[in-house]
Amino acid sequence: MDNLRREDTLQESTWDHASVYQDRYARQRDFEAASSKLVGLAGFTGKLNSRPAVLLDWLDSYNSHLRNVMKLDTFSMTAVSVDSNDLDAKSALLQASVTYGSDSSCIFLLPCLSSIADFLLLQL
Repeated sequence: MDNLRREDTLQESTWDHASVYQDRYARQRDFEAASSKLVGLAGFTGKLNSRPAVLLDWLDSYNSHLRNVMKLDTFSMTAVSVDSNDLDAKSALLQASVTYGSDSSCIFLLPCLSSIADFLLLQL
C-alpha cells in the first residue's frame, strides 16, 4: 500500500500548521524562549517563602512557561503524527520533549513549596 503524501492531499483536508507557527523558525524561537525561561525559573530557588508576591511571580512565570512548552510539545507531536517521515517534526518533538522533561528540574523548589504548605496548614 502506498503512503499518501501531504502534497497529494486536498488542501482542505490538511492540518494548517501555519495557524500555530508560521514557519519552523517561529517554532525554534518559541523553543529557545522556553529554554531560557526555564533557566530564569531557577532564580527563585530559596526565595518562594520569602514573600507572597515572590510566590505569585513564580507561579505566573512557571504557568506561562508550562503553557509554551505544552504548545511546543503538542504541535510537534501532531506534526509527527501527520507525517512520521518528517525529520524536522521529529527533531522538534525531541526538543519539545527534552524541554518538557526539564520541568522536572524545578524539583529544587519542592522543599520551599513544602515549607509554604506547612505554614498554611498551621494557619488553619
